[in-house]
Amino acid sequence: MRVIMLSTDRKIFEPNSAVANRMIEYGKVLGDLQIIVFAGHFMTRKLSDQVTIYSTNSWSQLFYIPSAINLIIKLNQQKRTDWISAQDPFETGLAAWIANIFVKTKLQFQLHTDVFSPFFAKSSFLNQCRVVLAKFLLSRADRVRVVSQKIFKSLVDGPLNLVSKKVIVLPVFVDIEEHKNEEVTVDLKQKYSQFEKIILMASRFELEKDFSTALRAFKQIVSKRSKVGMIIVGAGSKRGKIKDLIKSLGLTTNVIIEPWSDNLFSYFKTADIYLLTSVFEGYSRTLIEASIAGTPFVSTDVGCARELADLGIFCKVVSVGDREAISGALEFLLEKSDNEKPEEIVLPDSIHFLSKEKFLELYRQSFEE
Repeated sequence: MRVIMLSTDRKIFEPNSAVANRMIEYGKVLGDLQIIVFAGHFMTRKLSDQVTIYSTNSWSQLFYIPSAINLIIKLNQQKRTDWISAQDPFETGLAAWIANIFVKTKLQFQLHTDVFSPFFAKSSFLNQCRVVLAKFLLSRADRVRVVSQKIFKSLVDGPLNLVSKKVIVLPVFVDIEEHKNEEVTVDLKQKYSQFEKIILMASRFELEKDFSTALRAFKQIVSKRSKVGMIIVGAGSKRGKIKDLIKSLGLTTNVIIEPWSDNLFSYFKTADIYLLTSVFEGYSRTLIEASIAGTPFVSTDVGCARELADLGIFCKVVSVGDREAISGALEFLLEKSDNEKPEEIVLPDSIHFLSKEKFLELYRQSFEE
């Protein structure tokens, strides 16, 4: 099977990066994977016998789409393509759809964000345009891969009313065995011994992550428990504003910001509670990693949070933006950790906790009729 995939992730060009290794595994089960990345000048790289990466080599973002279309047509002329797969139903999806007018093969879109959440469109004018584009493109797909039941329902039961057999739920893969065998390299309890309890957040510093609500809810906790700390691991455009808010709320001794790290499992293992306050998410891998680590979490009702709660994962799921509910949920979990020992981690049998072999088999099936 030959698949041409469109992506915006330039880390694919980095040898031994997590995404490059993932593409190699995909190539093994598909047989022939050609990846086109929206980027400037990168050399064509062969990741494996089955996987080759191309850059659009565009000197401006305006040329990403036409360059990708030309590449798809050329690759199809060299060898007949079975599927074109786009990372999203936005810019890469538009390039895939236009190219398919000429290539005339099967079209798959991947949907990693909750595009029909009302909060998604409200976050920017660009996102409002993307909602319109997504409605147009998704209705023309042969297959749509989504990462959560929440998004599945928005496509099947929502205004698009897609046929359910066209949509497949396949979450982002998290290697459970690798995490289970991982040694703790950062012990938050030792590193920040001034705190009796530690609440962890790990996220991009952007508006949709709603740090304002998180910090105001945390201030209510600190008013009762002065020795509770919050560690925020992240990076992003709103870092300065978040630091200013921490200062204005009088939380500088209780909140510590650390730079982003790609290896956060030690943080999950040594925190008492994980907190997520996003207004929309497609999936939220961090909730899965917290579950694997056995760390209870408080999350807004986004991504896979409700699914994990229904599976029996110890957590509290609250409404988006509900500061009082977030504060109350944090206090509940803190009191529980005061009085009870952590239970042995038993992960439920679920699509969210698949073995690598099972995940890759389902990934291959996502390209079958």
